[in-house]
Amino acid sequence: MSIDNTNVAKNFSDRHVVIVGAGITGLAAAHQLLQQPHPPRVTIVDAADRIGGIIQASPFAGLDSVDESADAFLTRTPSAMKLCAAVGLDHHLTSPAANHAYIWNTKMHAIPAGTMLGVPGSHKAIWNTQLLTTSGKLRASGERFLPRSIGRSTDSLGTAIRSRCGNEVLERLVDPLVGSIYATDTDNFSVQGMPQVAELLAQPTSLMRAARDAMQKRTSGGPVFAAPITGMSTLTRAVCDRIVEDGARVILSSPVRSIEPKDRSY
Repeated sequence: MSIDNTNVAKNFSDRHVVIVGAGITGLAAAHQLLQQPHPPRVTIVDAADRIGGIIQASPFAGLDSVDESADAFLTRTPSAMKLCAAVGLDHHLTSPAANHAYIWNTKMHAIPAGTMLGVPGSHKAIWNTQLLTTSGKLRASGERFLPRSIGRSTDSLGTAIRSRCGNEVLERLVDPLVGSIYATDTDNFSVQGMPQVAELLAQPTSLMRAARDAMQKRTSGGPVFAAPITGMSTLTRAVCDRIVEDGARVILSSPVRSIEPKDRSY
């Protein structure tokens, strides 16, 4: 199945870019390419029979539509907000009304205030939670005394956090958050997959100090998360509609078997 618009009058260049995957990454990449003054012709190919990749929604518990994967995006990084504005969704966003998120460990525990993706930004964040044992709190509190090089030479997010803050901070704070967002084992997840944490590890200070400084730079009063009122699938549909309007072609139910070099292209 092909989604395209044959009535586009646009000054395309001689280049032709083929994007494999019609998830939000592929759609956003196509959108960015088409914003150039003389954009390439853009084709997106996906094996699935729909756009969106892992972003999809289904009826659940009497509701018409519930997001099955990501149900929001971070507002502190501007890319998603800019994309929503570009496709006309900036006035159709909502933010979670809940004041706290919780982690289950025999009972509900509020995620400690003063943490960034589970990384403590203060001693108060460590000592005011019941998620950590006394030994775990002592281990995490000692992070500031470690040599700066520890935990910074690995590409494993789990190894980096464990080396800096101890096993309990990883397993009881960071892993429940990051692991659930990305459905992954943090020991096998690249630090670069979490640019916010990668940026903390790149600072010439302790990880705790870097987290505290990063949180202090946040714009106060604004929501941390946002999403289209009608769900994240609204965003993928809106981006797809816009790129097709701008001349992209989206081919579904067409798996890519191989990518081979040919002269100076592929």
